[in-house]
Amino acid sequence: MITDFILARSITGLSELSGRSLLGFLFSSLGQESNQTLACPEPTSLLDIYPTLIELCELPKSDHTEGISLIPQLTDPSSSRNQAAVTSSYFGNHSIRSRDWRLIVYEDGAMELYDHRSDPDEFSNLTTDPAYQLTIIELSRCLPTEATLKFKQNSERKRSIR
Repeated sequence: MITDFILARSITGLSELSGRSLLGFLFSSLGQESNQTLACPEPTSLLDIYPTLIELCELPKSDHTEGISLIPQLTDPSSSRNQAAVTSSYFGNHSIRSRDWRLIVYEDGAMELYDHRSDPDEFSNLTTDPAYQLTIIELSRCLPTEATLKFKQNSERKRSIR
């Protein structure tokens, strides 16, 4: 499994969401053979670790937990997730990552869309191509509906545009 915990670079070069870090998850549990290594192509979030551990330890679930358990992917690495991995940075800047797509939405309304099947390095922003408008609409449904508190008064993106 690969988790994205920092949003992809902006092709505009003005983004606070610069750099992209991929973090590989490696899970091992009792009862599994140590030489069994299976890759899972689904993107995940660091927020998914806690619900996974809660389920593995058979502890009570909390209604306030963010993230989703990775048990389905640990059981069958080829199984798909029902929810995209969402990463937020500052107020209103979000990355939505599915198995094939990444949509980045900025506070100022700018967007970037990448097809990871053909463009894993995110060089071709597809947001202006009418053929991908349905993909943008579908991925946009995963955007957070409630704003969280800002940690900084203004994002670097806003400061660099002025």
